Amino acid sequence: MIIAELIEQLKRYDPNWLVVVAGYHHGYNHVSKINAIALQLNTNQTWDSGAHSLANLNHCEATPALFLGGYNDNIPYNPDDYAS
Repeated sequence: MIIAELIEQLKRYDPNWLVVVAGYHHGYNHVSKINAIALQLNTNQTWDSGAHSLANLNHCEATPALFLGGYNDNIPYNPDDYAS
């Protein structure tokens, strides 16, 4: 999905609804982090990994992407532990 497609999908919903992402094992978290990243597409072939990997900075076929992440607000954490 590209950003334009996401925007079109989001227009269908009440703008006051929460936006969440899947939790680590169970549950959902608020989106609390949005980062531009570069991906190398279709690098992982196992069920327990996402299809894509972060691109090596020298990789000429890096694909720009937008990462949406979230963390459990009910436990203390140091945001620096999750810096990209």
